[in-house]
Amino acid sequence: RNTKVKGVLKEARFGWLYERVAKQVKTINTHYYNFELTDITNLQILEYENTGFYNMHVDIGTGETSVRKLSVVVFLSDPQDYQGGELILKPNYPPLNPAQGSAVFFPSYIPHEIRPVTEGVRRTMVTWITGPCFK
Repeated sequence: RNTKVKGVLKEARFGWLYERVAKQVKTINTHYYNFELTDITNLQILEYENTGFYNMHVDIGTGETSVRKLSVVVFLSDPQDYQGGELILKPNYPPLNPAQGSAVFFPSYIPHEIRPVTEGVRRTMVTWITGPCFK
């Protein structure tokens, strides 16, 4: 992993942002997943510069990350401002590099990676929506 991380805390001044993400999560979850969800983690801004990447991983794990159910990636940069940096979801999804302002929602157990950024800067906002462990 080669990325800079900046937290966006759950404070009143960012409440509008958390509310907007939560509204979209509710719509997506109702329409596609129907997961039992309870909370949103602190938002993070990820910045990938030249050679920035994130190797294949899953967002659900053990301990604190064991309750992650839905991963959210909001694309903040215009894809014309950088080269590379595609989001790869396994097993058979095409590389994703959507328009600025787009969001991708996927189950936190899906393996994914960020290919290296070869030019420019790629910024995204990410968060995870939590809930009781899968049964």
